[in-house]
Amino acid sequence: MKHIFKNNSPIGESPIDHYQLCWYDMEKDGICHDEDFISPHEFGNYVIKYLDCDQNKNDIERTRLFVWTKDKEAYELRLHKISPEEWEKCSSFHGGR
Repeated sequence: MKHIFKNNSPIGESPIDHYQLCWYDMEKDGICHDEDFISPHEFGNYVIKYLDCDQNKNDIERTRLFVWTKDKEAYELRLHKISPEEWEKCSSFHGGR
């Protein structure tokens, strides 16, 4: 996802239109029961504290966070815990995905 540059302007604009945070009820077949639409300017701890991770895989309520671009493309942001050994490999990109 890259910045959008128009008319040869040296300043690009963010391609992100909004974030969509969805809550799912795992006791009701994982059906989405609530959602919140967040502007890129409001993204922060409010969103991060709700992100799903391995520690809450057995919770009744789960969340998913989607990023919508101005081109109407959707991405999902996920958290996954890394081990100390994985962290040591993070000095280069090849230790990642």
